[in-house]
Amino acid sequence: MRRVLQLMALIAALVLPALCQYGRLSPDDQREFDKAYTKWVNDSRKNDRDDIDKDVRRMQDIMARNNIPPSVSYEQIATPGTNNAYRDYAPSRLSPDDQHEFDKAYEKWEKDIRKRDRDDLRKDERKMQDIMARYNIPRDVPYDQVVSPEYRH
Repeated sequence: MRRVLQLMALIAALVLPALCQYGRLSPDDQREFDKAYTKWVNDSRKNDRDDIDKDVRRMQDIMARNNIPPSVSYEQIATPGTNNAYRDYAPSRLSPDDQHEFDKAYEKWEKDIRKRDRDDLRKDERKMQDIMARYNIPRDVPYDQVVSPEYRH
């Protein structure tokens, strides 16, 4: 009996840290995962195999980085309602001039992400947030839900 208790304690000591980390993404990783998940759902609807594969790789990379097993479904990791929550914020909500400005800022923001330029990233985000605020679009709406479709990746 004592041996069984020792074995159970050892298993608990090994499994507990993994369970505690499961499902917790940093805010940046969660935002990135939600963006990839939304794109994956949309690409799946269009049956765009090349983009679907890219989206899956992107989500799996985030999962691996956060020690989430590949057997966990993407829906369990994505923020609830990720794919549907922002449908009302289509680009047509902005004026043509503001949409153009938002698209430019979004394009620059994506380039700055690749360059890892934090100062310019903040400026780009501020610009997009200012435009969103003028139209009462909540701050948590992903930028790719406001940008014109041709700028989405």
